[in-house]
Amino acid sequence: MHHFYMKQKLLKRVLFALILLLSRFSLSAQDTLYATSQVTNSNGLCLTCRVQDRNNAVNGNRNDYTTLLLGTSLLGAQISQTLIFPSLQTDPNAEITIEIANNDGLSINLLGSVAVSTAPDGYNNDRYIIADDDFERIPNSNRLTYTFRAAKPFDRVTVQLNAGLLALGSGLKVYGAYTTVRSLSNCIEAPPDVYAYYPLDSTVKDLGPRRLHGITGNMTYTTGGVCDLAAIDSLSGGKQFLVPEFTLADSAVAFSVWVKTLPGQQGGISFATNKYTFEISPDNATFKFQLDLIGEILATPPIVSTQLYSDTGYIHVLANYGNRQLSLYVNGDWAASFDDMPHYVFTSGTTAGPAVFRIKNMIADELTIYNRELSLAEIEKLAGRRNDSVVSRSSATTALIQTGRLSSGKNILTIAPNPVSGTFRINGNIPIENSMLVLTDLSGREVFRTSPASATLTLPANVSPGVYVLRLQTKEGKIYSTKVVVHH
Repeated sequence: MHHFYMKQKLLKRVLFALILLLSRFSLSAQDTLYATSQVTNSNGLCLTCRVQDRNNAVNGNRNDYTTLLLGTSLLGAQISQTLIFPSLQTDPNAEITIEIANNDGLSINLLGSVAVSTAPDGYNNDRYIIADDDFERIPNSNRLTYTFRAAKPFDRVTVQLNAGLLALGSGLKVYGAYTTVRSLSNCIEAPPDVYAYYPLDSTVKDLGPRRLHGITGNMTYTTGGVCDLAAIDSLSGGKQFLVPEFTLADSAVAFSVWVKTLPGQQGGISFATNKYTFEISPDNATFKFQLDLIGEILATPPIVSTQLYSDTGYIHVLANYGNRQLSLYVNGDWAASFDDMPHYVFTSGTTAGPAVFRIKNMIADELTIYNRELSLAEIEKLAGRRNDSVVSRSSATTALIQTGRLSSGKNILTIAPNPVSGTFRINGNIPIENSMLVLTDLSGREVFRTSPASATLTLPANVSPGVYVLRLQTKEGKIYSTKVVVHH
């Protein structure tokens, strides 16, 4: 009897440990969703195409694979495998990764014959022919991965092998596909309809839906970016990358980038098309609408500029154009506008590439381009800011933390740098004398209060890293406010 009791007790312990193990596995697996079913297809030109071990790519073993074989095929033959996920993925930050290899050891220069597409429930969203440099090689292996974002919600990805560039009889191994939601804890969250997105973290690839990759041979990168690595030029020569096929509507556009100056050096960054020039130097930002030949003869191009303050921290600068108005925003706050677009400025509908990004003696990160005008909420989001609504816990700070929607540059407090690591400066012509400055956390708790003697201030060392609300009340009772990110 005692022996039976011990068996029961041991069984309970084993079951309990198994439950904990499964729970842990379930929690960790929520971040990665693997394809679990598949279908294959080929066209009429694929005379002897075949699929070997079609279910291996979705059987849960990451070392098993399905092989797509072209056989004796005519030019234009196609064979494909569609890998289906258990549920529809709607998060705009979801990324898809496929893993493939060639039967004979993958030869990079033959991969123009591989394409991928996504779809929700059989309806095609998009299709990409994979460029040679889009693949990442798995160390000590002939296997490659290709990661991309879908333009729309999806529940499946199709891997297609096309006859023509590959030798007859060649095959493609498909190890599987999975999707993950990109972590945004240290990155900037972009709206889902981004036109082009260059993270500038060791590559000039466009992670947006159009895959408008840059062409360059001399870009360099550094650690400590806003998100992962950042592009840097610390020499006098400067660096650049070219985007050959860049087509934007010329009636609305937005450019967003984080920049950081290098101590003791003069330089700048720029992004230019044949319609727009967006330039940033350590002490100035400029957004200019390029004119055609007739417009240049009639008058100077419409231009808007704003002053920046050099510092060792990152500054977010955004150029916004729409409704015939050019605007600049610094750290999510309106800075300047040109809203009297002359009658001779015509919009033809599109502006063709190429586009050129240049950097000299500066650091740049998270270059993001939109084919439309952005709202204030979207601009604040790109600058790392959140909802301005704060509820006070202290009646002493009620007057300083009451807020409404700020617009048109009114009652907006602009500081640089933001994020702040210690010293910052209040920009603009806000009267500082006899004013009151209060820093509160997002719950409304006051963490710092001062009556500033000048526009340059230093936060106490005991202010913890995080997101805060900074309010300034002038002696006339006017209140200015902004969100501020503190880091050490």
